[in-house]
Amino acid sequence: MRNMKVFKLFLVLILLFVGQPAFGGQKLKATWSGAKNLLLSPIDLFSGGKNWVTGNNWDSYVEKEENMSKDSEGRSGESVCASITKEELDSLENSLAKVGDKLCKCVAWANCPQSKTCTCEMLCPDGLAIFDHADNTSMNTNMDSNSFGFRNSGSAFVFSEEGMTAGYCWGHASATTKFNRLAKFRPNEEVPCIKKKSCKRGDEDYLEYMEDLIDDIMNNKPRVIPGYKNLKEFSSKRDQSDSVLLYLGKTVSNEWSDQAMSFQGLGAVSSQNVVSGVGRKTMSKKSTASFAKDVQEKLKYGLQPQLVITAKGKGSVTHVVLASKVYQEGDKTIICIRDNNSSTRDNSFNSSKKCGKSQQMTIDKDGKTTYPKMTDMTNEYIEVDLDDKEATAGKTIYTSRDGSTHYTKKEGSPEVAKMTIAHNVDSDTIKQLHNLRENCQKELGCDD
Repeated sequence: MRNMKVFKLFLVLILLFVGQPAFGGQKLKATWSGAKNLLLSPIDLFSGGKNWVTGNNWDSYVEKEENMSKDSEGRSGESVCASITKEELDSLENSLAKVGDKLCKCVAWANCPQSKTCTCEMLCPDGLAIFDHADNTSMNTNMDSNSFGFRNSGSAFVFSEEGMTAGYCWGHASATTKFNRLAKFRPNEEVPCIKKKSCKRGDEDYLEYMEDLIDDIMNNKPRVIPGYKNLKEFSSKRDQSDSVLLYLGKTVSNEWSDQAMSFQGLGAVSSQNVVSGVGRKTMSKKSTASFAKDVQEKLKYGLQPQLVITAKGKGSVTHVVLASKVYQEGDKTIICIRDNNSSTRDNSFNSSKKCGKSQQMTIDKDGKTTYPKMTDMTNEYIEVDLDDKEATAGKTIYTSRDGSTHYTKKEGSPEVAKMTIAHNVDSDTIKQLHNLRENCQKELGCDD
């Protein structure tokens, strides 16, 4: 009986979403994905802020990392060579200086020979340290080259066969995360068929090869992408074929529907109608402090989490962004945001400095949270006839791509009512962790 009630509630949520302002193709995709998730993926569908299956797994990995850190701290203070003389120490330092460039640090993915002091457990750790490698570009706060060459707003998806132009923020954030953690770009290598001179960029064989790479990365598998130096180049119109860009647009929209058509996604979108109070009142001081702590924990391991944020008073205005840094500024907590509605340059900043004001989500001493970009998202767009002189008087009129005209009614507020880490973050991370370790073992010969 309880399962039937949950089933009915989810169907109501889907219908409520279809009643929200959205593009036709997006509604169709949402309805299909919601039905598919309900029938085929009930665990993912009913996920909340933490995946039911992997939540405990994630906690166990964090606990393991903390225990390893404590062990290393304890060992660092022990006296291991108390009898060494100053002359011997000086001689040892001189010897080390001569071979310093040949020494190898035993860290994840290091190109070190296996030995008693540099084991496979160190090179391919079974833990969150596996993400600490040079190709994990989410470790880097300079996001310009590590972001898609198209935004989620404006003419972001001009290549999409669904004709969409905006509103796929969750898919954009999820796909960006996966590329940042799992894609290894190798500009000096070439696609096999190009190397054999049997194809060129844009040909069917080339497209098929790239589609397979993209699909694998979306399935949380690490892959090498030849011929490109970074994600921005790989996804920009200047450097990529239209056929691959079209497939990337479709991929992002699929990621959006897979993640958004869950109780967390639909509950946020329809909160004004379904969950009493959500969207009207804000989170407590304790809740916001706990949220900031959870975000900081993810960032500590080089994992930029996806954040689901809902505007105050506008339950239907929900946005998904990436967090890239957390720091204190007096009695305020600042979370630096990578917003896929903004330009990649706006999202970039030096890791030793603060992020720009427009990219700061600020939590004050009382727990009140504001994010400047929320103002733009909560504005209303009023369609108007250009011939209606009274309606257009004193207003800036915009023309949409479909030829319709409108003006902006600015009633938005930067205040955030609710924010949570996306339900897919922990489950994706655990899958990526296992796949990265397996890949590392193969690369370094640790699977023998």
